[in-house]
Amino acid sequence: MKVFIVTKGTYSDYRIETVFSTKEKAEEYLRKSADKEFDGEYNEVEEYEIDVDYTQNGLSGYATIITRYQKGETYTRVYLLAIENTSNIDFNIVSEVKSSNSITYIVNIWAEDQQHAAKIASELIAQYKAEQNHPKCLE
Repeated sequence: MKVFIVTKGTYSDYRIETVFSTKEKAEEYLRKSADKEFDGEYNEVEEYEIDVDYTQNGLSGYATIITRYQKGETYTRVYLLAIENTSNIDFNIVSEVKSSNSITYIVNIWAEDQQHAAKIASELIAQYKAEQNHPKCLE
């Protein structure tokens, strides 16, 4: 099912003005209320799928970000990827971002829940580090 959203404003003033069940109703609203002299500027009608099935074989997609600092602290963040089309997202591929005092690993995972995603990501990162002959100072 789709919804059609009329938005208004730009940047920090950007907001949803109203939501419609059909594109025709949203466009009619724009025609009737988009007088710039009196009501400001409306944007185009935006179309969104609702109640999207973002699972695959009963698993959900998660973006897992693990940052390890030289001082020994490790921070793990796991975000649900609630999007229908994941064809342009790489899964189970470790990306590494280095800074002067930390290394951040990013990996997208299919998992049962956040804890499961963090566990799988940690295992993939360990495998990646072994294959890369990664320095021990940030483990």
